[in-house]
Amino acid sequence: MITIDLTGRTSLVTGAGQGVGRAIARHLAAAAVLVNDLDAQRAQGVVDEIVAAHGSATAVPFDVTDYAAVQASLAGRAPIDILINNAGNAGTEGFGERGPFAESSPEDWEPFIKVNLYGALNCCRTVLPSMITKRWGASSPSCPTPPDLVTPAAPSTARRKPALRA
Repeated sequence: MITIDLTGRTSLVTGAGQGVGRAIARHLAAAAVLVNDLDAQRAQGVVDEIVAAHGSATAVPFDVTDYAAVQASLAGRAPIDILINNAGNAGTEGFGERGPFAESSPEDWEPFIKVNLYGALNCCRTVLPSMITKRWGASSPSCPTPPDLVTPAAPSTARRKPALRA
């Protein structure tokens, strides 16, 4: 097993109020964790779990699709050393009616693109300058579903990983 000393590091996990993001935030609790979720109560719930386990965490609820909100929420905080872009799905608009991709339109794709691609780009752009200055940092798109397991009817967070690598 590989271990990394996270002492003195600060991590930001987006979409950390539940599911995979929650698990990642709990795992990174050796660092100071900024727990992001669109829902402030979910973010605070994960913070409470981390603090109860003697970790260090702060809730930072914001909408990753809103670049100004990302910047405002992270301004004045410790520089981010580790960014996990986990926020995904269709955002506040939900999934709506899902049918075969071949019958969809660009309007159907927009909520997914906003959260899964632009959300990650907004967060990367906000934290990257301090990583460059420190000459230390790590960023990863969380991708719980391998792209080859995505069905034709299910737009997925898995499709963002190749886009973010481009």
